[in-house]
Amino acid sequence: MKNLDKKIQKERAEVNKQLRTLKSEKFACIPDAQTAKRKLLNNFLDHELKQINVQEVESKYDTDFPYEVQVQVNLRESKIELEKKRAGRFILATNILDRMELTKEEMLSKYKGQQSVERGFRFLKDPLFLTDSIFLKSPH
Repeated sequence: MKNLDKKIQKERAEVNKQLRTLKSEKFACIPDAQTAKRKLLNNFLDHELKQINVQEVESKYDTDFPYEVQVQVNLRESKIELEKKRAGRFILATNILDRMELTKEEMLSKYKGQQSVERGFRFLKDPLFLTDSIFLKSPH
């Protein structure tokens, strides 16, 4: 869940950055502004455009580009809920079919217990341990 929240926050920061860029941009015609707004959220999965307005802005300095885009962005709540349901799920399988011999909770605890055993033998794989450089004087 923490990773999902980080991903959403990171995407939100990027969306806000692109929104600031889009708001500061001026366009020569309405189709140009509409193309820019469509491109805005193509890369984002968790955000959607809620309200889009292309409006004409009067400026005495820049008459070639009189249009600007106003956009409101929201989270895609349905997609985020689906991702939350999927977060942290994985499949465990066993060849022990008798539920009385191995319950689901026992299988999960045994699976998670493997990590401590693996961590205990990690030093053997470390090149600094030098297991391949130990020599014996005789095979006895």
